[in-house]
Amino acid sequence: MKKIETFLDNLYRDSGLSKQELHEMREEMRTHLVDYIQDGRAKGLSEEQATIDAFEQFGGNQDIFYDNPEIKSKRRKWNVYWKISLFCFGFVILLLLTIWGGQQFYANERASFYNALWAELYRSETPDVAKIKSIAENEIERGYIKDTVITEKGGSKSNRIFKTIDHEGFPQYDNWLIHTKVELKYTAHPNSTNVYEIQFSHNVVRYSMVVIISLLMSSFSIFFFIMGWMRYRKKR
Repeated sequence: MKKIETFLDNLYRDSGLSKQELHEMREEMRTHLVDYIQDGRAKGLSEEQATIDAFEQFGGNQDIFYDNPEIKSKRRKWNVYWKISLFCFGFVILLLLTIWGGQQFYANERASFYNALWAELYRSETPDVAKIKSIAENEIERGYIKDTVITEKGGSKSNRIFKTIDHEGFPQYDNWLIHTKVELKYTAHPNSTNVYEIQFSHNVVRYSMVVIISLLMSSFSIFFFIMGWMRYRKKR
């Protein structure tokens, strides 16, 4: 009967069984359905009503189909592959968003640092070193910069106003994921002839490592997705 075949297709669509197991269970369920329909006909029901009653009897409790530990195990394995694939994909998205958001945030903070120094350098004819030091130390404490050197440029002479390092060259805080970058900015003011050179270092993420990690995790995601799909197709 076509209705029985359609019912069995829907019942075992996501079973995760092998072809042999699926065939055996379909045959067993088909036998139960046919017997139940025949019993209904013997009681005076029409074929249509007997068929509906049989479907309600066996289809209303489809969860019993999954009480078999072996079937549960196979379904869990399929779910595990999908979960791992989804985790890897989610990790890549979260990594990229976190790094992008972090870079934007820290760039804005460093811009604020530069603007604060610019305002202080031109607040009076002679810069207030104590206030400049306070601004720099605050940014260093918050982790937005590592070190800074501020120099007044004028002809062949250079007057170093403030520095957080006692030697030439900025210390490097490199590791496998981050490296130290030094930025150089010059300040000028339309109402002043003074020009200042501001150098400051900060850590940035090694984008090459981000690309490598993202590609690796994406490969894992694709691999586990394919593994889950192959198992799913094999068990159908």
